[in-house]
Amino acid sequence: MDPSPVSTAPRKRPERPLVEKFAFVLGRIRAIGLEVHPTSRLAIERNLFFDDQGRPLVIEPAHPQFDQALEALRDFTLFEFIMDNWPFEPADKEASRRLKEALKDAVDPHAARFRTPGRDSQLELFVAAALKRAGLPVKLRSPDVRTRIDGRGFDVEAKRPKSGDAIEEAVRVGAGQIRDSGCPGALFIDVTRAFNPTKGLVTRIMPDEEFSQRHAEALRGGIKTLERRLIHLLERKPVACVFFQDHELRQVSGGWILGSICMKFDNPSAPEWLARMGRLVDRSLGHAWTGVS
Repeated sequence: MDPSPVSTAPRKRPERPLVEKFAFVLGRIRAIGLEVHPTSRLAIERNLFFDDQGRPLVIEPAHPQFDQALEALRDFTLFEFIMDNWPFEPADKEASRRLKEALKDAVDPHAARFRTPGRDSQLELFVAAALKRAGLPVKLRSPDVRTRIDGRGFDVEAKRPKSGDAIEEAVRVGAGQIRDSGCPGALFIDVTRAFNPTKGLVTRIMPDEEFSQRHAEALRGGIKTLERRLIHLLERKPVACVFFQDHELRQVSGGWILGSICMKFDNPSAPEWLARMGRLVDRSLGHAWTGVS
């Protein structure tokens, strides 16, 4: 059973220069009513790119804070997607709480070895924004996001396992959470850290199509190694599918960008009505997915 791609070539949108990403993201967060504290990771990441007089800097690979600069690119690109598609009303206290939580964590996600609650909340908001962009209603709850498919509730539980071994545990726990919620649903697993624990970078410059193909092959291969355990963990659970998301920093002519891919693994034990719900979510994301190209 091969996982199917939701989008291996995310639809392009006009690309904001990095300095504009900073202004847009921080401005939107403040407009929602939250303070971006000077010691928060977003403020630290933004300040890397400016000198004491506020003039933009170019961070070269030999710079001692180059790794932090790349993490800034990752963070602000993901937050840009969230803020571009923010699906919540100003009075939504739970959305504000999770956004406030998402601003926390160290700049280096590997510094907090076991828990990164800020980036976990960031993923939950990323999933909500993706569903909203797909034209689906969203509400934050537990499991993390609830939408509606054909008039019926459908839950999406988001997980960020930090190692290959932790993926199975994430699927086991997430499937149990959906079962206990009383609604069918799907899992959304960000495997960026799990499949790339050494923070490897794609340094060979290649055309977008080649990168997408290689990225898809790598993610498909990683999921394939988990196939037997996934089938076992999903058996008789009201889970339509598992979406596997991976983000990789890649070098391009003139700089770096964040490449994104998402693949769907179907639960073979899902009844047809549930499999159909999974296909509808898959199709919606496929039409509206922008990822972070």
